Amino acid sequence: MAVRSSSGRGRLLSLVAGAGLLLAGATVVSGQPQDQPPPQGQPREGQPVDGQPGQRPPRGPRPDGAPGREMLTVDAGMKAMRQGLRVLRDAAGDPAKKDASLQAVGLMQRGCLAAKASVPKHLKEGVSVEDYRREQIKLMGMLLELELSLLDGKHDQAAAMVEKLAKFRDDAHEKFGEGEDEDAAPAGQDK
Repeated sequence: MAVRSSSGRGRLLSLVAGAGLLLAGATVVSGQPQDQPPPQGQPREGQPVDGQPGQRPPRGPRPDGAPGREMLTVDAGMKAMRQGLRVLRDAAGDPAKKDASLQAVGLMQRGCLAAKASVPKHLKEGVSVEDYRREQIKLMGMLLELELSLLDGKHDQAAAMVEKLAKFRDDAHEKFGEGEDEDAAPAGQDK
């Protein structure tokens, strides 16, 4: 296409120059990825920073290993311990399931910590919150001992400790009147 007039040539040059600027701008913009996450520990532009007023804590365990928002009540802690105990009943005595056992013990420890730090809604008459906390501390000691047994490869000892934990749970629920556990055997019956 040939442009014969000087004014036509000027328009053509303007269009070519404008297209060149657009292409140059697109290259600069495309060199700055906008959809990639920011470096670790830095929020995206316009997003609230952790700890700002009105922001809810994230769900799940925090990066430091502490329980997240879902484990802030006695009920949530008890649920976590119940789930961990189910896994341990099947896995603690099996060396091939060591990793699953250790994960279950960790879940139970976090649940125990959440339950200990919370105040139960219903306790039997004559039982204090301090008594309840003392039992949770004993339970945490048992869970730490169980973890050491698993780490040391003493799976028979770990399996026996899991049964002690189940009895401890049943006795504590009876003593404190804290929720009925669907895994607990009815009174007078063994599982």
